Amino acid sequence: NGYYDLLTPASFCATFSPYLWSAKTALIPQVKRGLQVGSPQKFRTYDLKNPIWRQATLHYIGLAAVHDVDLWERNELIDLWRDAQDELGWNDQTKFFPYYDKDAVKVISPVSERIVASAYSNSGRLMLAVLNGTPDTVTVSVALDCAKLGVKGGLKGRDIWDSGRTYTLGEQWQDQIPPRGFRLILFR
Repeated sequence: NGYYDLLTPASFCATFSPYLWSAKTALIPQVKRGLQVGSPQKFRTYDLKNPIWRQATLHYIGLAAVHDVDLWERNELIDLWRDAQDELGWNDQTKFFPYYDKDAVKVISPVSERIVASAYSNSGRLMLAVLNGTPDTVTVSVALDCAKLGVKGGLKGRDIWDSGRTYTLGEQWQDQIPPRGFRLILFR
């Protein structure tokens, strides 16, 4: 239960950000392995269809995504993230716009150091990563400077985890995000 309190966006950034340490970071998440070693009874319940494990997995994927950190693990949720990267165009032309610059991407409300949004752009496409690290369901509003992001308004987007959630790109993005939730939207 202490995981969410210990691994905040600020602590993750200070520990793993490739922009602080000058080297691309790749993590091997130990959620599943840690359970297997430290709590075999909980390990037996590990399944990404279980809302508790799905939430924890999406949270650490969200932390990685808003910080441009790679994950060396395979599971169905990480595979969806990698598929979205491929659709965006994951190469040397991909530009990262971190939440802590507050230039091209900025959370307007609610104001919290645990609610952050970053973006990636490539060839006129955009991937928006929005993490709610709070224990509450919140409606998050994010300001997007499309010119700085190198994209045009009007692009159609879909949530990677919930393809029924669709959006139209504009100067502001807004949606409700569950506790410790993560939205990853690909605009094309």
